[in-house]
Amino acid sequence: MKDLKALEERRSNLFESGKKMAENRSADVAESLKSIQSEIRGLDEEIAQEKKAREERALNNKGDKKMENKDLEVRALDALIRHGEASAEYRDIKADLTAGNSTEPGPGNGGSLISETVYGQVIPKLDNVAPVFAMAHKFPSVNGRLKIARESSAADEKAGFVGEEIDVNQLTSGFKSVTLDQKRVGGAIQLTNELINDAAVDIVSYASDHVAKSVARALEKAILLGSAGGFRGITTDGDVLKMAQDDVTVEGLLDVFNSLHQIYQSQAAWVVSPEAFAAISKLKDGDGRYLILNTAAQSNQDVFGYTLFGRPIFKSDALKGADNQIVFGAFDGYGLMIKKGMNLTHVTADSRQALAGGHLIVLDAYMDGEVYNPDMFVVATGVKRP
Repeated sequence: MKDLKALEERRSNLFESGKKMAENRSADVAESLKSIQSEIRGLDEEIAQEKKAREERALNNKGDKKMENKDLEVRALDALIRHGEASAEYRDIKADLTAGNSTEPGPGNGGSLISETVYGQVIPKLDNVAPVFAMAHKFPSVNGRLKIARESSAADEKAGFVGEEIDVNQLTSGFKSVTLDQKRVGGAIQLTNELINDAAVDIVSYASDHVAKSVARALEKAILLGSAGGFRGITTDGDVLKMAQDDVTVEGLLDVFNSLHQIYQSQAAWVVSPEAFAAISKLKDGDGRYLILNTAAQSNQDVFGYTLFGRPIFKSDALKGADNQIVFGAFDGYGLMIKKGMNLTHVTADSRQALAGGHLIVLDAYMDGEVYNPDMFVVATGVKRP
């Protein structure tokens, strides 16, 4: 491939030299001008051929759409932090094709090879992701570990009026500490060059979004339920108030709402399993109105969402089948310390990928999370157990 910029610069320099020589209008420069004009015509032809060749190469390689790591990282982070919307998980490309247009998925290639022209978009598969990561409190990163002290028991009720020269009663209180360290969380997806070259969609961009949403689901599950070797979850925290219910009722939900300290209720949100949401959505108050309200209908705006007792309510697939399927609280009481933010790596040039003819997309981060104020949460079973 020729250096197009260098060719264009040489042509420009020759043209300027010719202009200066032509201004002299002397007979002895006529031959030099003819030589310059001839060389400029040759460069014009060479530049035109190079541009045409580049257009043909771009057309032939349209399936090989690569993005810079920085652009991929921005998109991945956007998918991870996005909240208030349903997050999309893409299904295999073969699900969007008519019969006979695809081969069976190969191992590790993330989908199917496409041999014929298909519609240039992957139809997303939706799942329920609540904005718990966005609502959690982010502590600034520090060297080593971050320890946060919290009261484990209220002070004894010994304060009061005393007489002169009599010691006031000494108060006692217990303390615990929450320690945030760093845990690695991430995911990866392997693509083949054959898939990238034949795909009718921007498969590299799709893969980066897909792995980011997988990490988002893992973070949400870790915050709500905890994970082995990872975060400590809200529903499994021993100091968070637990409420058992045989079934979802209006009175039971009111008990959960009123069990949260009044100072935190204005900041709180509901996060429930899809089963609990379905049960709650059928409940009505004494006037026959449904408890769950559509915020768009309330405000006459296009912002779509739901509220329960005036607080936002979100569905989360992470709570499916969990022991506690209703979480109500101010999620600022869950602390996250992010040691290293999301780092997305698109590996193409190492020996393994070169020999295998593939691309590897890896997204990872180092962080830790735990409830640092258990008074800001109440959890309940929410649905009748089998």
